[in-house]
Amino acid sequence: MMEQINYNLKNTFQTYLDEYSPIIKKVRVAIYIRVSTEEQKINGLSVETQKDALTEHALQNNMEIVDYYIDAGLTARKKLSHRKELLRLLKDVEKGLIDVIIFTKLDRWFRNIADYYKVQEKLDKYKVNWKTIYEIYDTSTANGRLHINIMLSIAQDEADRTSERIKAVFENKRSKGETPANRAPLGYKIENSKLFIDEDTSQIALDIFNYYDTHHSLLGCVRLAKEKYDYKIYDYSVRRMFVNTIYIGEFRGHKDFCEPLIDRDMFYRIQNYRGVREFKNQLTAGRTYLFSTLILCKECKHTMTASFTIQKQKHGPKEFHYYRCREAVVNYACNHTKCINEEALENYLLNNIKCEMQETLVAMEKRRLSASVKKNDTAKTKKRMEKLKDLYLDDLIDKDSYKQEYALLTAQLDSIVPVQPAATEKYKAYLEQDINSLYEEMSPAERKIFWLGIIDRIVIDRENNIDFFLRE
Repeated sequence: MMEQINYNLKNTFQTYLDEYSPIIKKVRVAIYIRVSTEEQKINGLSVETQKDALTEHALQNNMEIVDYYIDAGLTARKKLSHRKELLRLLKDVEKGLIDVIIFTKLDRWFRNIADYYKVQEKLDKYKVNWKTIYEIYDTSTANGRLHINIMLSIAQDEADRTSERIKAVFENKRSKGETPANRAPLGYKIENSKLFIDEDTSQIALDIFNYYDTHHSLLGCVRLAKEKYDYKIYDYSVRRMFVNTIYIGEFRGHKDFCEPLIDRDMFYRIQNYRGVREFKNQLTAGRTYLFSTLILCKECKHTMTASFTIQKQKHGPKEFHYYRCREAVVNYACNHTKCINEEALENYLLNNIKCEMQETLVAMEKRRLSASVKKNDTAKTKKRMEKLKDLYLDDLIDKDSYKQEYALLTAQLDSIVPVQPAATEKYKAYLEQDINSLYEEMSPAERKIFWLGIIDRIVIDRENNIDFFLRE
């Protein structure tokens, strides 16, 4: 009898579970975290802080955590294509793995209205909601959506202003000759945030430059420092010395930033020799790295090095070129450990080069118009100075008035810095052609020259997000 009762109770409970399981089923939640490097330092919005708060919220509300999606070191104004974890989250949304997304505040999600609505459209399509744990928003009403628009506009403006302030602070430091670095290059020392020549090590740096200028040997420079001064230095450190403008007293466009240690002619002579030699070495080896000398690691600001690997393919072995941050994989001094495939980088640039050229042309046109305006201002000011002179010679104004007005016009003239219009014909010519077809006909050496001719630098971060800048 007792067994029959237990059996009936078990069946009743199972029926209850089958009927009401959709109701008591846990909500599947995705935890999204974003923080930029500056915000980690300034506002304490660390990954750990957000993760702890969001995890606690999910557990208290009986939510099932699907995964953590963490975009660390990225601002919310970054292009969607650069926010890899957000893209991964959206893929999981498409797979039907997520019911709701939670984050701490709206500005952790987006600070850009246009990008917000692109993502919101996808969330609406798959019926996925989002929620902030420190703020209250309602997307179901017109007033709620208006409120979100306003808050995103404020966040977007705040991000722009913060970026401008940070840039202004560093620019102000550089203009005063103050270095943001904690470590001085060989031959220099830091005192009161400024660089001064270090009498103890300056001769080592001088001898390294002089030796390479004469013998063109990196290993010879390394041996010289070791044998003559018992100073240990690596070949890659010597390479960095040869491109560091600190040695000629300049830093990021600021001349007279510090006292120069190296003659300018020698510095640029070595740079030119290094570029030609590296290109020739690649061609001699029958191997051309398309982007060597162009790629910088965003994390440590050093040039990424080229290498190759040979993999077995169905139709025989194939050589693959790739680039990596030597500071990360050799010296363990950088967190950029990923390699980037040359072919993938090449395809990305080909797909985006025309768009970048168009944007560059717009910027050039703005500067050209600005230059025209300044040129007109200069002409007007000089004309006024001539009229002022005539008034004085005709005794229509006294000497003191003339001097005062002339000083004002001179100061105004000094403040007008003429801007030379940049050459745009090269980009216009490329935009009128089918670049991909033209590129297909090029040899590897011609392709390298093509990229060297139009690209100033390529910046790659630790997640292999790509930014590139054209020569102007």
